[in-house]
Amino acid sequence: MLLKQLSDEFAALLGDGNVISDPGQLTAAAQTNYPASQQIPLIIRPAAAAELAECLKIARRYNQPVYVVSRGKNWGYGSKVPVQDNCILIELDRMNRILEYDGQLGYMTVEPGVTFQQAFDFLREQKSELLLGTTGGPVDASLIGNALERGIGTGVYSDRFSAVCGMEVVLPDGSIIHTGFERFPGNMAGKVSRWGMGPSLDGLFSQSNLGIVTRMTVWLPQCPAFFQIGFYKTDSLAKLTQLIDRLQEMAMEGLVKPAITLYNDVRIMTALTQFPFHETEPGALDPDVLMEQMRASSPVGAMVGPWNGEITIRAVHAEHAMRQARLIAERIRDLVYDLS
Repeated sequence: MLLKQLSDEFAALLGDGNVISDPGQLTAAAQTNYPASQQIPLIIRPAAAAELAECLKIARRYNQPVYVVSRGKNWGYGSKVPVQDNCILIELDRMNRILEYDGQLGYMTVEPGVTFQQAFDFLREQKSELLLGTTGGPVDASLIGNALERGIGTGVYSDRFSAVCGMEVVLPDGSIIHTGFERFPGNMAGKVSRWGMGPSLDGLFSQSNLGIVTRMTVWLPQCPAFFQIGFYKTDSLAKLTQLIDRLQEMAMEGLVKPAITLYNDVRIMTALTQFPFHETEPGALDPDVLMEQMRASSPVGAMVGPWNGEITIRAVHAEHAMRQARLIAERIRDLVYDLS
């Protein structure tokens, strides 16, 4: 009876089509890439912060727990499955507007339903010179969801959560706040300054359940005039230790810039090929033997070393890039092979 009352109130607010009780859709939403037994009694899909605020007030009156996702596609950081049983799932995919864009100052203000693909397409339409750093997740994952989970990215803004500001947040009681300078009407710095005045609140809403972010400004770097990626491998733990120290030194000097990546063969091979379930059970083979089998069965297996790294070079022209690449190569050549 309680669920029926909740469903009716949500439907009166959002419309019947945005209150989902179909068992098939509920079961699908409860599936993820790890064992889970949580049941989802209802899915609701508000289209605006004001609607979301009213949804939270309704749930609060009934003492009903809720679980919120932007799109539920940031698989490396979770899924749509709530952390406990009997949570109503709130999906924010209908809140999918790109609200503001400034190519000169390098930012985009988005809602939680905006995906990486949507943002990429928008930048293409604008003939923008700004870059959208990629992630290991799918193209239909949420920009805001990825940033709030502190997802890794690529490029000079690889730490996504350090390159956002100006949040709009719906609190559990349904009130709406804005962080940084965005809380001041008519401000001119809310999209380009993280801190505002007084205590900074942004971190409270990262990897937490203290509020629901419904708007965020994301900073985007400019596309460099010249871009190059250098690849290398190393096959010794002793050399790896020295290599990490050299990379750290070069990063401190400014010779190389983030993101500086190092991946072992397991990380790369598992991204390139499926586990051979038809050949062996998980845990049945020694990990080193299994890795050799996977390497042999992959067309790119011979290209993967025990440890693999890349360094990106962003330069104002080709000569600048060549000099930077030469300096980097001189610093690490004795510790790596297949440097290219």
